[in-house]
Amino acid sequence: MVKLSVLDWITFGVLFGIFVWVILKMVGIINTPDWLLYLPLVGAIFAAGSFYYRVIDFGSKVVRLESNLGQFRNVTVEKIHGLELNCARNHGK
Repeated sequence: MVKLSVLDWITFGVLFGIFVWVILKMVGIINTPDWLLYLPLVGAIFAAGSFYYRVIDFGSKVVRLESNLGQFRNVTVEKIHGLELNCARNHGK
């Protein structure tokens, strides 16, 4: 199960609000002035910014993971090399 952050809940709330507003506007329940028609656009821009933040955060996690895997690989190769040397020394006697 993925743990959602506060930013995720806010984003989902904004998207849900836009969805409800569009449905009510299409049905004709909401009659708003023209300048209020741009509020859902502002919400969509907010959601896109949140999505962008999540993508950048995911990218930084991938970079850290690659770095950690590289370090793990180097340590593992050194340990294996040490075992090979010990094995050669022990069998060479």
